[in-house]
Amino acid sequence: KVNSVLKALYKKEWKRFLASGVYVSNAAIGDALMVVLAVALYFAGVGKTESLLQLQGILSRIYPYALCFMMAVMPTTVIAFSMEGRQWWLTKSLPVRNKDIINSKILVNFTLAFPCYVIAEIFSCMAIKTDVSGYISLILIPLVFMIFSSVSGLAINLIFPVFDWENEAKVVKQSAALMVSMLVNIILVVIPAIVSLALHQVPQIFSAVLVMIIWLILAIVLYQLILKKDFRAID
Repeated sequence: KVNSVLKALYKKEWKRFLASGVYVSNAAIGDALMVVLAVALYFAGVGKTESLLQLQGILSRIYPYALCFMMAVMPTTVIAFSMEGRQWWLTKSLPVRNKDIINSKILVNFTLAFPCYVIAEIFSCMAIKTDVSGYISLILIPLVFMIFSSVSGLAINLIFPVFDWENEAKVVKQSAALMVSMLVNIILVVIPAIVSLALHQVPQIFSAVLVMIIWLILAIVLYQLILKKDFRAID
């Protein structure tokens, strides 16, 4: 029964997402750029890219964060509640668990981002020649950030919800939740990238594991806080 409820809510969320061209186009930009970046790196080559950007020998350390940076643009979750609009009263009155509502919205972001992530990782792993720890960082850092940004997007949207909109484009492009989410995500990507560069003498896996642990802890804490929210009190 729980799975059927989640499946029904997910279908409703996915249908709402696809029904809005401006929502789809803006949310897909970051994920599409992630693929473009990986494909460009594959065809240009790491050596040429490092020379062009003057990042000789250190591109592989910051490249995973570049993929995260693309995903930071706009996870679908950052306006997932607001896009309910005046139908929010109906959703929050449904006899379902908060967990199912939350997970259905997170799954929409995964549905959009994960295929792009997989394609980007395939080209990235073919382009970058590194050791086992380097490949672990390259694969897991963007994946963990995808999880974090999906959850943080929902948390931020609950702080800055907008349900009385007349034009969905305003919610998608100009909402406070989107601006705050972009700022938070970019900070949480840029700082680890800078630290990783500063510690270039230290094996990459150490800083990568530390960053991923921090992101996962933040995601778990935010997820638990969202679960405890009384959705009926949110207008």
